[in-house]
Parts: sequence; structure tokens; C-alpha cells
Amino acid sequence: EVFGAVVRRAYRGVLIDFGATRSRSYLEAWNKGEAPPGLAPQITPLYAPPESLVETRQDDGNLRVTFHPSLDVYAAALVLYALVTGHPPYSHLKTPIDMHDLESVIGAKSAERRAEIDPISADVIRRVVFEDSKFTGGDRASFDLAFFRFLSQRLHPDPEQRGTASEMKRDFEKLCLIRWPSR
Repeated sequence: EVFGAVVRRAYRGVLIDFGATRSRSYLEAWNKGEAPPGLAPQITPLYAPPESLVETRQDDGNLRVTFHPSLDVYAAALVLYALVTGHPPYSHLKTPIDMHDLESVIGAKSAERRAEIDPISADVIRRVVFEDSKFTGGDRASFDLAFFRFLSQRLHPDPEQRGTASEMKRDFEKLCLIRWPSR
């Protein structure tokens, strides 16, 4: 239903979770411990990248979380995963995390950072039922693999490898065969 609305261009965007929005220069200053006084970027822990929840030793020797401009790309990838699969991140793990318990979420993010777990599952993607859907750009298995790879890049452990929001939008349009009319 959602993808049908997108294809028909019968949708509207809604901005949510705007609390992390900061300029690149502010984030760079924050990460160096040089930001002006004020609130840290506000994040939703379950959808935040590991580096923004798990402290690491910085170049100045202090322990701090890091806010990279790709944090929105990471969060958007997890939102798309939940939207398409109907499953929240980490739901495929044998030991479920309690998304309402910050310590549980931080434990999962720490394990993710160490590459012990992934927040998404290719098996969960493969089990999604797409009723009344036709795969015009290939078969279902090809879509599943392409979608998993698309998300995995945006969830890369190295924030520099996640890409930008513009790149993510472009790649999502290619994946879903969204074509904009000529202007």
C-alpha cells in the first residue's frame, strides 16, 4: 500500500525526530569537545548509530560519543527496514533487546559496533509478504538482495562509508524504479 502510494506520487513527507539536526561544523566541534554550550544532538536510541550512543576515546584522550552527519542516513535505513518488514531493528536476535531500556539498547549498539550483531536480517527481508506486488525490475530474490545491500551500506560501521542523504535517496529511487516525470 505504501509503495503503491509512492509510485502514484500520492504521498507527503513528514519530518520527524529533528532533534539531531546540526551543521557539519557544529558536529565537528562537538566531536572535538569544542562545541558551544547547549544541548547535544537529541537522538532516538534504537535508531541511532552506535557511535552516537557508545563512548570511545577521542584524539584528545577523553571519552565521548561521536555525532557524524550520517546519523540521519543510518536512522532512515532502520526506518525503511521497519517499514518494509514490519519488524523493528534487532528483532531477529535470539536474545531480544528491550527498546525501552537504554542499557539494553546500548548493549546491542556496543555489540553492533564490535561487528558481533547486525541490526537487520536478510532472512526477515526474505520472509516479507508483498501482496498484490509485481516485481518489474527483476525477480523477488534480486529485490531482497538489493534491498539488503542498500540498507547494509547505510548501516556501515564506518560513518564515512554510509553515504549522504542525497546518495541514499538516489539509490532508493533506483532500487524501487521510481522515475520522475520530465519537467
